[in-house]
Amino acid sequence: TSISVLSGERLAVSGAFLLNGATRNRVLVFLADGSLDPGYFQENTTSIPLFAATVQSSDRLVIGGNFTLGNATSNITTTTTSAQPYRLAATGFPDASHNSGQAGAAGGPVYSLATTASGNIVLGGDFSFYNGSSRRGVARLTSTGALDTSFTFGLARTILGVLVQEDGKVITRGNSSTSTEAPRTAY
Repeated sequence: TSISVLSGERLAVSGAFLLNGATRNRVLVFLADGSLDPGYFQENTTSIPLFAATVQSSDRLVIGGNFTLGNATSNITTTTTSAQPYRLAATGFPDASHNSGQAGAAGGPVYSLATTASGNIVLGGDFSFYNGSSRRGVARLTSTGALDTSFTFGLARTILGVLVQEDGKVITRGNSSTSTEAPRTAY
């Protein structure tokens, strides 16, 4: 489960959880009084993993997990064996201006997301490629969702957490692909 702070004292909660006795997967936005935001598209399909979320400007959420995104009326719809991050507009519907590429061609889901000060997106997970380019567990995307080819990261395999420092360096948490690799924390 991931919690993100939005404008207007709202919270976006993403993941799998129980709310009023019903299982909820995806993103729910709560108002300051704890009620659901009626102006936000609330997706409640229960069978599709959502693992991470991060906020970009204008309350746009980038979400990651192991799913594909459907059309603007059905939102997140089907589980796949690959994963891609998607951006949701401030209304909760898919943001068509975001270039959601595909990670996981030889792996699995996106487990963690972070946003840099410039709006770039860092994703970590269990994948080997992003849009056909080798990216072992970590990739950085531009603010529009395109792969940032200037960012390389060579050692990790399964990244469970990413954090961007104020200086732009990325700290990761996860598993190395071999036991002989030296621990590294910032890139």
